[in-house]
Parts: sequence; structure tokens; C-alpha cells
Amino acid sequence: MRNFLQLIIVLLFLSSCASHYKVPFALGKVYTQKWIAEDNLQEHGYNVIIPIVRLNNKNAILQNVYHKGRMLKLKIKLKEIGVVAMAKFPEESFIPKKDVVIEEETDSSLSSKEAAILNELKDNELVVSYWVDDKINYHKISNIRHNPMMSYPNSVMAEFD
Repeated sequence: MRNFLQLIIVLLFLSSCASHYKVPFALGKVYTQKWIAEDNLQEHGYNVIIPIVRLNNKNAILQNVYHKGRMLKLKIKLKEIGVVAMAKFPEESFIPKKDVVIEEETDSSLSSKEAAILNELKDNELVVSYWVDDKINYHKISNIRHNPMMSYPNSVMAEFD
């Protein structure tokens, strides 16, 4: 009986701690959309699309997305499905470029916390950073859906579809 009461107290404590941490937005099903530009087959990549069901702009500002070892700034857009936060991740070409040197991206602008976040993520996970009351926070999203590739006339269209 005593163990049972202790278990109930611990569960109540944990549930009250979880209820204090509330993300100031509600998101729909997050997905990635691969794309390729028909006018230049060397331009391809994927977009991360985060449908925003509710966002309190006064209290929260979506900042960056961390996915597959990279960090990109989120852009808020109005699309057919509603308001989304979106990041366009270009990928290295599978068609070799002639006489072009590809510079390596540096992680020097990442904090140690951001670098740790990137190292821990799986392929179907991402982290969104956001500001609330002048403090940066992080929200992990798992089970991201990967949609099939879409073909666009050019890379600009891939961002605005």
C-alpha cells in the first residue's frame, strides 16, 4: 500500500512538471518534400514544411530548424494548406559540376548546444528553435513524413509551391 501511494505521488509530481512546460504553438503533421529544378538538374533538395495550427506572435517567434546535420532559418509562408514555417535545404548535385569548387559549410556559427542537437537527431526528427520572452527554446519533432519528389520548372518555384 505504501509503495502504491509513493507511486501515485511521483506520477502526480511528474504530470504537474510536464504541464508547466507548454510550447506556445500548435503544429500540424510535419513533412519533407524533395524537389528538383527541371531547368537545371544540378539544383535539387528538399523543403521542410511545418504547418502552424496556432502561433501566438506576441509570445513566440519561430527561428530555425535543425535537420540532417544542418541549421536553416525558418520562413513563414501562406500556402494552400494554411500558414506554414518552411526551410529550403539545397542538396549537393548528383550531376558533377565542371570547374566549380564547392565550399564546405562551416559550423563555426553554431553554439555548442546547437551542435549537440544536430548530432543527436535521427533522419525522421528535427528541432525547431523559437524565442519566448527574450529566451531561446527548442522543440523536438519526431516521425516526420518524407513525401515523394516533386519536379518544378525552376528552383524558385520549389519554394513557393
